Amino acid sequence: VQLSTEQRARQGAGADLFLSLHAATLNPSEYRLYYLGEPTQAETLQLAVRESAASALQNEAIEGLRRRLLLGYVADLGTGQRYAETLNSQLQQLSGLRARVQDAAPLAVLEPAAGRGLLLEFSPNDLRSPQQLAEQLAQSIVQALR
Repeated sequence: VQLSTEQRARQGAGADLFLSLHAATLNPSEYRLYYLGEPTQAETLQLAVRESAASALQNEAIEGLRRRLLLGYVADLGTGQRYAETLNSQLQQLSGLRARVQDAAPLAVLEPAAGRGLLLEFSPNDLRSPQQLAEQLAQSIVQALR
């Protein structure tokens, strides 16, 4: 299901762990994993700029969302990074998929989760076998939350 950035972002507010799953142009068996924070790679910064610009064009209320975040949530960026590291390790072990990118990014969709959100991008080929991927992802999430 395709949701707007604002619709997805609202789902993350107050979550223990928020996942936003995306189809992306990737080779089969590759994925990208992002958590909220300052990017360390140029590719990640470019993604964040594209996503944020698209979101701002679609919804003028994005600045209101950012203000609510500053007033109502304290981001725990370390938690998101730990979730990302554990999820990445577990997913690779269980699925044989490989992370092409694991990096922090200032993505609007992750902001309401206050550091407890992850954005994962998979190739359309990998998403075509959703049962297998869903089971492997679910097992990885359990480990990340421990």
